[in-house]
Amino acid sequence: MSNAEYIKTKVIKWLIDGNLSFDKSIDAIGAEVLFSANRRRVDLLILSQEFHALEIKGYLDDSRKLEGQLDDYHKTFDMVSVITTPIHLNKIKKIIKPYTGLILFNGETFKVRRLARQRKRLDKYSLLMFLGKNELNKLSKVKNSSNLSTYELRILITKKLSTKEIREAVYSLLKDRYYKLFRLFMKDTGGNIISDELKGLCGRIDELY
Repeated sequence: MSNAEYIKTKVIKWLIDGNLSFDKSIDAIGAEVLFSANRRRVDLLILSQEFHALEIKGYLDDSRKLEGQLDDYHKTFDMVSVITTPIHLNKIKKIIKPYTGLILFNGETFKVRRLARQRKRLDKYSLLMFLGKNELNKLSKVKNSSNLSTYELRILITKKLSTKEIREAVYSLLKDRYYKLFRLFMKDTGGNIISDELKGLCGRIDELY
């Protein structure tokens, strides 16, 4: 098991125990969720009333690209936290925004150094990257929209709908998808999580449209 996979299993157990206000009876967790035009992947995503992205920087991870990663995270998700180890802590503290959460992992336990704050200025186009052409056609509610390209549909929707409307549509689709996966994951693991079972939380999003 790699260091990153080990930390993911520990984070999931920590969340299931109720940390970060996670409620395993109504919330869900996604792993390696693909998002953004820059083809990022969220290490772990909490799908609750708000969506909370968790970026993990373990002992062997490179933190030099973190600033660019977080820019895309903050465009797409309500809240963002970085989970890191002592070796990266001081460097990451200088990179993250005031509203980015910071959680320290010492090898066994977690300590919340700063809670993430909700950021409501999400980017419409970034949110729409989760939707394929059929879903975009439904959301646009425009006649003959099937004649438009995926890019043209996204631009049309960003002009027609508010950020709130787009967020609600996209988050509803994602929560439905990952809620089902998380229920199956919990049933299969019984809370005893090993790294090989993490793929059960990855969904079927292999590419962005």
